[in-house]
Amino acid sequence: MVTPATEQVSLADAKARLSEVVEGIETEHRRVVITKHGRPSVVVLAVEDLEALEDTLEILSDADAMADLREAAAARRAGQTIELTKEEARARWSRG
Repeated sequence: MVTPATEQVSLADAKARLSEVVEGIETEHRRVVITKHGRPSVVVLAVEDLEALEDTLEILSDADAMADLREAAAARRAGQTIELTKEEARARWSRG
């Protein structure tokens, strides 16, 4: 996963360039820290990025899911897994 670039913008600058700031956030997945009186105040990020963060937090807070992930990682390190194409995985999954 690539960490998005973070830009820091004053509130006055953000107001003056709001359309440009929003466009960069949406298209480049940047995070923008808006400052008030020189201090970080809020972070603006794309809805898609927020949803991905929320999904990640949900998985990280699920003890069973994390145990499954650790088990899968150990199996992969031990060479006990096979790699499938997306089509192969879909075919296996749809068979049950």
